[in-house]
Amino acid sequence: MGWLRAHRLLLVVYASALTLAAFELTDPEIQEGKLDHPRAFLEPGSNVADVSAAVHPDRALTLYYQAYQASLCEGRSTDPGSVCSRRGPPRPGEVRKLIERSLATGNRSIEFAMYNYAIVLLHEGAPEAEVEAAARNWRISHPHSSLPDPRVAFRQMRDGARRGRQ
Repeated sequence: MGWLRAHRLLLVVYASALTLAAFELTDPEIQEGKLDHPRAFLEPGSNVADVSAAVHPDRALTLYYQAYQASLCEGRSTDPGSVCSRRGPPRPGEVRKLIERSLATGNRSIEFAMYNYAIVLLHEGAPEAEVEAAARNWRISHPHSSLPDPRVAFRQMRDGARRGRQ
């Protein structure tokens, strides 16, 4: 009886993994990098980052999802019942480390990982040479991207935040 139950559970896990893989391969929002609605990363029990980590730990896309989730949890760790309250606030440098682990897999197809890495470096005040290398790597890997240079985007975000505080 236990053998049958274990096989059924294994079948459910495989079916879930295949469903997630098919979703990732066919969903135009994921393919186009538009999976950026915070709710998709913050829903308890069914968020993209946690599901991907359960199915594909240490995969480049999973690590980027975890970095994005950590960045979304900044300042939200007190929301009762939320993913952020369960995981706690991001540790210093956590977002950067997760993106670096994602990039260390050698996968250069995740444009937002490469792009946001340059922005994270700018946010942390990294040396210009590091920022330049990250921006250059993004542009080489995604030469036809419609995104603005990450340094320009960062300045616009920073200036917009400053104007908002005034």
